[in-house]
Amino acid sequence: MPLAPGVGAAERPRRQQGWSGARRSRSATIGGLVLVLAAPALAAAGQEPARGGERPVDARLLQAAYVGDAAAVREALGAGADIGATDDSGSTALTYAAQRGFAGIARELLAAGADGAVADILGLTPLIHAAGNGHGEVVEVLLRGAPGALRSADRGGRTPLSHAAFAGHVDVVGALLDAGAAPEARDGTGLTALALAAGQGHAEVVRRLVAAGADVDARDRDGVTVLMVTASADHPAVVEALVAGGVDVNAATSTGSTALMGAAFGGALDSVGVLLASGADIEAGDSDGRTALMAAALNGHADVVEALLRGGAAAAREDNYGGSAVTYAAANGHLEIMAALARAGAGAAGGDALVLAARDGHAGVVEALLEQGIDVDARDGAGTSALIATAASGSLETIGFLLANGADVNAADGTGRTPLIEAAAAGHVAAVRALLAAGADLDARDARGRTAWTYAAMANHIGVVRLFQERGPRQPPPDPR
Repeated sequence: MPLAPGVGAAERPRRQQGWSGARRSRSATIGGLVLVLAAPALAAAGQEPARGGERPVDARLLQAAYVGDAAAVREALGAGADIGATDDSGSTALTYAAQRGFAGIARELLAAGADGAVADILGLTPLIHAAGNGHGEVVEVLLRGAPGALRSADRGGRTPLSHAAFAGHVDVVGALLDAGAAPEARDGTGLTALALAAGQGHAEVVRRLVAAGADVDARDRDGVTVLMVTASADHPAVVEALVAGGVDVNAATSTGSTALMGAAFGGALDSVGVLLASGADIEAGDSDGRTALMAAALNGHADVVEALLRGGAAAAREDNYGGSAVTYAAANGHLEIMAALARAGAGAAGGDALVLAARDGHAGVVEALLEQGIDVDARDGAGTSALIATAASGSLETIGFLLANGADVNAADGTGRTPLIEAAAAGHVAAVRALLAAGADLDARDARGRTAWTYAAMANHIGVVRLFQERGPRQPPPDPR
């Protein structure tokens, strides 16, 4: 939720999916990074051969390999079937034997001259299929009969090791590593086998890869580390495995987001606990000065907020724009978190918190803030009051509560816009009616010389215009432009 210098609290965006702005989708949010660990494109194990070549004997070979009929495979080969024949998916008889886990047939096909490195239309070799589907015996057969396939990669750049790691097949991962698979190999997005396994929570695979020398601090092409992916997805056992492997728990992205911030933002309580116990900097701030505590408060993760406060997080700390954990909690209606922060010494919230809570219609938070002694007409950095903000959003409950507590119905912001002007410009008929009943000045003009009636007419808000016609001249004041 990045805020530019000089932007007032009432103009701040609502809670977003990304803490520092969404970048791309994977399976978890890391601070401001939304991450996607896409599943490898393995053919479905139940997918039958797609219309083979012109020769029936070749089709019989493919079908026999698919169903695991070794005798029929031999018969088709004896009848002259092309051992390299493919169907419309680019799959050979060896592809299907590997995909389906028929080690004996794979062995016979290799002995008969089948190409163990041939790839289907997705770039998947027999070894990739076997590894991704966890067929360890077939993997062993292919490693002996077609060792060159160990270095193969699909069209996304993922190797047999990557596929096995993603799927969590620890024995296959071990066999591939023992055969010389490179743990440092990266796919097209910069992800290593370790990152793929970690993101899926496969702790045993992670330990096996770390023991084989995988780089625990490796980053993808966006600068996101393995630990960040893991912590945000709340895989505490994997976090522990990475810590045991010497990972840098305080590594940060180019925008300053850390694994702790990402875990806090996503509500990953167990991972937050492991990170704190492992020396994560609880007060680290991103490039906007926001901390893990602010991230948790923003998204309403009360249990994470409590854990961070117990760990010593500064409840009253402010970001680069004057926002605190209380501000973020108030803006999103998290009363429980506000109370926890108050108990931890966060101090009273200011005008920013009141305006943000009112803007989004959090009447309960507005009430709580007023009870704490905040002036009902307190302003944010842009000069906006709570009544102006809630009039713009049309929250009738909050408008009524503020008016009942003495809010100035004709207070104007720095540009001269009053609550009535905001409500009329947005077309909120009920809000306009309530403000008029409370004494709103229909003739008040903003810095451009425009009245509420002018804005309603410009936007063709007929319902609002009719309300005004009931109270004053039959025509709206002219636009002074």
